[in-house]
Amino acid sequence: MDKAMKKLLLATVFSVGLFSIGFAQNCPCETGLENGWCWGKDPGTVKEKWTLFSDAINTKEYDIAIENGEWLLNNTPNLNVSLYIKAVQLYTALIGKTTEAAKREAYQDKVLALYDKRMYCFGVNKDVMERKGYVVYDYLITRKGREKEVYEFYKNLVAKYGEQLSSPVFFQYYMDAIGKAKEAGVSGITEETFMEAYDNEVVPILEKKIAAGGNAVESWQKAKDAIDGLVQVYVKVDCGFVNKNLGPKLKENPSDVKLAKKIVAYMTQCPSEPLFLEALQALFRAEPSAGNAITLGKLYLKQGRVSEAKEMYHKAIELLPADERSKKGDLVMELAKIAHRENKFTEARRLYKEAVSYDPANAKEAYKAIGDMYMASYQQCQGKNPVESRAVFLAAYDMYEKAGDSNGMAQAKAQFPSMEDIFTFGMQEGIPISVGCWINETTTLRKRPSMK
Repeated sequence: MDKAMKKLLLATVFSVGLFSIGFAQNCPCETGLENGWCWGKDPGTVKEKWTLFSDAINTKEYDIAIENGEWLLNNTPNLNVSLYIKAVQLYTALIGKTTEAAKREAYQDKVLALYDKRMYCFGVNKDVMERKGYVVYDYLITRKGREKEVYEFYKNLVAKYGEQLSSPVFFQYYMDAIGKAKEAGVSGITEETFMEAYDNEVVPILEKKIAAGGNAVESWQKAKDAIDGLVQVYVKVDCGFVNKNLGPKLKENPSDVKLAKKIVAYMTQCPSEPLFLEALQALFRAEPSAGNAITLGKLYLKQGRVSEAKEMYHKAIELLPADERSKKGDLVMELAKIAHRENKFTEARRLYKEAVSYDPANAKEAYKAIGDMYMASYQQCQGKNPVESRAVFLAAYDMYEKAGDSNGMAQAKAQFPSMEDIFTFGMQEGIPISVGCWINETTTLRKRPSMK
């Protein structure tokens, strides 16, 4: 290790890491200031060292800069705030120049120490804290053993300046620091710590900034979205968590669309939870969409709320674009099945045929279902004689044929009128025959296959 490196490491020890320095000026100038500069008892030497230091930075003679800069920091720490600005400039340049990990970390620690010493001598202010805040995350967030230090720095930063902070990135850094500290097992840092900071320290400020609008609103919204993503990274967001932490908030403000979206996204694995339905209802009221209407319809059906399910399916059909005919057809098929289960055969048939008009791919299922309804209507649709009574099976056969259902066709054909009945009642094969009752169609008279 070279001499300059040893000096750097020794100089860095005094103030690495935690921000625990005083909040007042602690480095008074005993000899008095000269135009804001404290040249001390040997101003000639100090001025010479300052000139060598400043010039060496400009000419990138870093060994000379380090030697003179360290002398100034050790002997005249109250020289002027410019000493710390220049020193940060020096060590930042060295960070970018070195390829050795140990040196790079030492230079990074030196920069952090310089910010602390500057604030110790010249006072704490938001600008310097923010400057340090930008580099603390970059330098330390991945360093093992420094998690508590990073967490406490950003906690202090947010607590002290809050909504005065100029960039949303500090809130992202803070939440990530909490998460890293939790994962590192830092004492007292838990999921509850994370969520308390999220709910009480971070989100209220971000939402206020977003609501205020302006040119920076997009950056604040992106930060909010990123922090929402961190919740899923660092907190076990299961249904129990959502019910406990987000459910009460939705009850307090059921019109909070962003919260409703978050709950729906988090609870996709547990859609049977009442909170999922409440959130989806709130979201649909605020931002109606075909997708949410379909999901609501399915949930209502599972709960036996049939009329509400049908209403949602009708809304979904309205909300779908005109070119989404296949999806519209699927929804009409669902409505047809509901009517079928309710024995509303006339309505069901109309809907089955409508589904086919939207998408011919529904024909097989739709016409088979109509054939099934016809077959089930034998007792209901009795005619004046056995031939007319069995006309329902002729109509059923026609539907199965359209569906391409050979089994259904065979079953229907086995129930056709017998040749004996056709002859007895003065009819003949091939003539038109009306099917009464709700079916109300005309088909062609055919005879039952003879038994062999």
